[in-house]
Parts: sequence; C-alpha cells; structure tokens
Amino acid sequence: MIRRLKYTGESEIFILGVLFIPDEYYTIETYDIRRFQEYENLKTMIDDSLLVVNDGNSDLNAVAGYSYFMAAYTFSSSFALDLNNIDQEITTDIATKIEAERKLWDSLGDFDLATSKFNPPIDGIWNANGTITVKDPVNIAKVQIEIFRNDESWFTVAQVAPGSGTTFMPFSCDIDAYKSAGHDFDLRIHLQKIDVGLPCSITISGSDEETAWGMSFLQQLEGESPT
Repeated sequence: MIRRLKYTGESEIFILGVLFIPDEYYTIETYDIRRFQEYENLKTMIDDSLLVVNDGNSDLNAVAGYSYFMAAYTFSSSFALDLNNIDQEITTDIATKIEAERKLWDSLGDFDLATSKFNPPIDGIWNANGTITVKDPVNIAKVQIEIFRNDESWFTVAQVAPGSGTTFMPFSCDIDAYKSAGHDFDLRIHLQKIDVGLPCSITISGSDEETAWGMSFLQQLEGESPT
C-alpha cells in the first residue's frame, strides 16, 4: 500500500518539513510513513485541506482517507549479489571493494552496481550474509572480509588463514543502518601478508555456486544514529 497526499489549501505550507504546494500530489516515502501517522494534526488536516489518494489513484473522502492512511503497513527489503562467474583478482594488502557484477534481486533498488554500495532506504537493523570464496593465495597470512560504512572499515564479518587451495568464508551478522545519517555500505576484502616485503595476491572465485552475498531488512529503528 502506498501513501499519497494532495494538498487543497490556497497557499504553500510545510508539514513535518515537507513543502506542500496547492493542488499537487506527494508520495510519502516509506521511511516517513510512521512519522506522518503519528503527526497529531494529521486528522484535522485531512478533514480540512489534505486528500488521501489510494492505490487506484482515487481521491478519498476525509473519513475513508484517514482510515486508509493510518492502516498498518509492513516494510520489507532485501537484495542479493554475485560476481556473475567473473573472478576478481586481488593484488594488494589494502582493503579492496568486492565488486558485484550482478543483482540476483534487489526488491527496492537500493544497491548501486556502479559503486557496489548499499544505501539503506529506512533506518533499521539489517542482516548481512553470504559466502566469499577465495583461492590461489600467494604470501597470505590472513584474509578478512569487512563491511565498510561511509568508506571506513566498520566491522569484520569473517577472517581465515587460507589454505593452499580454495577457502570458503561464510558470514552472517546484524548491523544498524541509518538512512537519516547518510550511511552507505560496501563489502571489502583485506589481506595480511606473511612477508611484508614481498607481493601478495589472492583470487575471489566468481562462481555463482561459491560467492554470493546480500542483505535483508529485519526491523525499523527510531531515533538518531548512535554514531
């Protein structure tokens, strides 16, 4: 169910920081629905100068409109990614972004393939999970998979001392992500050398049976980001 409003007043007005212009329709973003539902003057305004629009783009009368707008809603979102059978070669001990090549799905379109970053559509707790598979290590003591937030290392979700062949690195963790704080997230691989004076390398398997990852929404958070 979407939430759309049409303002029928005679002059512009701000409602909860949103500028409403006479005779124009406004879609209330998913993350903002609850804030509007809790607005103490909403019923009065719907009686007076706001029309609620339903899924069929029909204007509702005040009684039906208020009931429709206040109806409970359930937010959901998830995405899943892989390398589309393209191996990614890593030749540095600087944390390197794992470059997604394909979306398996992205329910709200919040993962940007061009930047390999996730921008949360709502403040909430999200589960990050997947498996990154590495192979053919050279001069590698340890491999870490890290979540970066706003281009800074934030959380290590997996780490392993790789064997000489193929090593699977599954992970699952819950994180808090705040749209209101401008958070964005990406997944990176970080190598630690055995001999710091020599080159290092490893390959991330591009096989869709070995490497894939994603996130799914668990619950909404309210209030300001703690960081």
